[in-house]
Amino acid sequence: MHERRTLLHGAAALAGLALAPATTLPAFAQRPLPKVPYVTTPQDIVDRMLSMAQVGRDDVVYDLGCGDGRIVISAARRYGARGVGID
Repeated sequence: MHERRTLLHGAAALAGLALAPATTLPAFAQRPLPKVPYVTTPQDIVDRMLSMAQVGRDDVVYDLGCGDGRIVISAARRYGARGVGID
């Protein structure tokens, strides 16, 4: 009997979690997204990061939130690496 009650409570909890997005997503859709400032990484910092990472010709540099692409461009120009910028 105890196992059955535990199973029913678990099923009820999962059903509640499954329905939660249907009730919360419309509330998020009505709010405007926050504005995030774009701040470039200074070139001397980019150069030091790539040097510390020991980027080389055989590497692929991924930059999430690449902005102007200066990190992947610098990796390609200076070290011969390939780069993928995702903004």
